[in-house]
Amino acid sequence: MNFYTKYQKNRPVVGMWGADWTLPEPKTKQYSASLLGHAKKFSDTALVVIARPGGEGADVPKNMSKMGMGQTYKNKGDWDKDQSYLELNKREKAMVSLVNKNFKNVVVLINAANTMELGWLKDYSHIKAAVWMGGPGMKGFSSLGKILKGEINPSGRTADTYAYDLKKNPSYNNFGSFMYSNAKAAYVHYAENIYVGYKWYETRYLNNEKAYKKAVQYAFGYGLSYTGFSQKMSALRTDSTTGKISFDVTVKNTGKQAGKDVVQIYYTAPYYNGGIEKAATNLLDFAKTKSLKPGESQKLHFTFNREA
Repeated sequence: MNFYTKYQKNRPVVGMWGADWTLPEPKTKQYSASLLGHAKKFSDTALVVIARPGGEGADVPKNMSKMGMGQTYKNKGDWDKDQSYLELNKREKAMVSLVNKNFKNVVVLINAANTMELGWLKDYSHIKAAVWMGGPGMKGFSSLGKILKGEINPSGRTADTYAYDLKKNPSYNNFGSFMYSNAKAAYVHYAENIYVGYKWYETRYLNNEKAYKKAVQYAFGYGLSYTGFSQKMSALRTDSTTGKISFDVTVKNTGKQAGKDVVQIYYTAPYYNGGIEKAATNLLDFAKTKSLKPGESQKLHFTFNREA
């Protein structure tokens, strides 16, 4: 803690009217042998935190070589040409490599509200786990400690798709602040229509699982647990009076720890060429179980209108 405080007391400011996108990561040569030695003596498990500010009113840079109005960053040699802010920079890659060489187990914490490119998690043999913690706020770190310690079994799911290469996504390429030539105003052209998020990936790679796995690292609705579950769906039932469709899903904890599971209901709408655009996969409903003990089951009931 003393090392980091001495290195830099304040984080760069990111706000609506200006942003310093510098990532205050020390160079690996600044981590002394003594500091690393003490850390290794303390534990053979290292926690690596990768953080990214940015959100509404502070859109993150798509190209670190081209800063927008009011945007700056120092340490320009940290980034390769045309890298986005949602990739690892050179200092971070060097730091992760250093930790990977010195610790048997590495756990990565992603402290970012945006979906970063996380393909690098597979490049280091000692990275055993990763936790996405979103925007932890004032109380999030208290829960994080309990999750890492095993006191809490995480049951969250991704609310977006984590792609290996964001630049291959239509919404990424259409997004920005494009200026009119004859007015001081900006516009965005939503050429992607309904195909944003998982609806793009599920439709683009329909019936092509191999290509899908090359494009998508963590799908929408993805999430792991300290235990395992099985899910069994009943037959569909249709009420002839109301036209409502219903079914049940029985969830069983097949592991050795208590935990919650999430059931996600998707449907494929009928589509014909030239008709109203339809995504190949659509989320209809979802529900989370109570905390189930090992071997315990719970039946979740779903019902919806046929027109939905």
